[in-house]
Amino acid sequence: MLLLALLACTPDVNGLYETQRSAALEVATERPTNWEPDVTLQIAGPDFQEAVGVALKAALTRTHAPLVVPIAFGLEATLRPVFSVEDATLKASNTCPSCLSFDATLVGKATWSLGTASGTVPLDVGAQGVFSLEVAEGHIIQAVPRAVTAVQVKVMDFGGLKVNPSKTIQEWLTDQLSARIPKITIVDLDTALLPLRDLRLRSQGGAVRIEALSDVPGARPIGAIDIPAEGVRLAISETALVGLARRAAFQKGELTLDVYADPLAMSVEGSEFTLDLRLWRLVGRGWWRDYRIRGALTVKGGSIELTPSNVEELAHSPGAGLVDPLAALFEGQILQAITRSVAQTLPASRSQDLGVVQLRAETRAVSGRNQTLVVDGKLLVRAPDAKGP
Repeated sequence: MLLLALLACTPDVNGLYETQRSAALEVATERPTNWEPDVTLQIAGPDFQEAVGVALKAALTRTHAPLVVPIAFGLEATLRPVFSVEDATLKASNTCPSCLSFDATLVGKATWSLGTASGTVPLDVGAQGVFSLEVAEGHIIQAVPRAVTAVQVKVMDFGGLKVNPSKTIQEWLTDQLSARIPKITIVDLDTALLPLRDLRLRSQGGAVRIEALSDVPGARPIGAIDIPAEGVRLAISETALVGLARRAAFQKGELTLDVYADPLAMSVEGSEFTLDLRLWRLVGRGWWRDYRIRGALTVKGGSIELTPSNVEELAHSPGAGLVDPLAALFEGQILQAITRSVAQTLPASRSQDLGVVQLRAETRAVSGRNQTLVVDGKLLVRAPDAKGP
């Protein structure tokens, strides 16, 4: 009778585990009208201006047929204009909430020929237009050229041509930019590692802001994070990050000897992280043991590393045995799940050719503040293949 009474008082750890597992694997599907992001990706204005400059350059460097300019008496001169992008600035556009207007300065020349005569016409050009931030295929964030709103061509010296070719060049250049400015791929989100319920795209002056709502139930929004002065900045709330890691741990299941890992909470302050980890053993009625693991956040070779340095036991169920928490932490790939979720959210050039300007981030710094993990990186611009008619 005493044995039965003791067994009756022993907690049902297996049942508790299943309850926690169900909660960890739950996916939020509702899309509230007014939501605050638990993930943001911001690109500084100067860096995105560089990407727009590369896109304009790509539209101008492709080969094209010569232009024809009527002279007189049925004669026609041929022109071959060549341009370079001297400057491109961005600002928010009232065309749409996710639109950016560009104002570009182009410099170039047009070589002309008429019979045996030839010369060069220097050109100064101003071009304005609009990009809109859009989502393609549910996971690719792009800046799509929406319109070329104005092109002004100034010819200060006809170079012996005798006629002003500015109208012909202006019409050609407007068509060239309208048809050939490529899309800019900002980021290709891996929704398997970072599943999202909703995305929202915003322009902030000349900067880009991508706001996302993960499918982690109860994840809190990110804290107040400034726009970066340069490069790219990713911010993800600690609750969203540990929710994804916890889901991955339960999906992995058993580690060894009927032991299961469960990351309960995570906090990051400066360069230090704290992770609360529960280890379950599901033999008989089972037991659990809780640990607090502290360590350092670093960036090595462009990758984020979480290095544990201290372990503290917090609590355990009756009759709990001993398990090495660090071994379980690594075997469960919990830290790897966290870093993968972060890495796949940053811009990264893919192996496939998307046919557009692409961005790639090199991680430079990682830190925690305001219940948020913040990753800063340098942004590199990859130009598309400029060949073609």
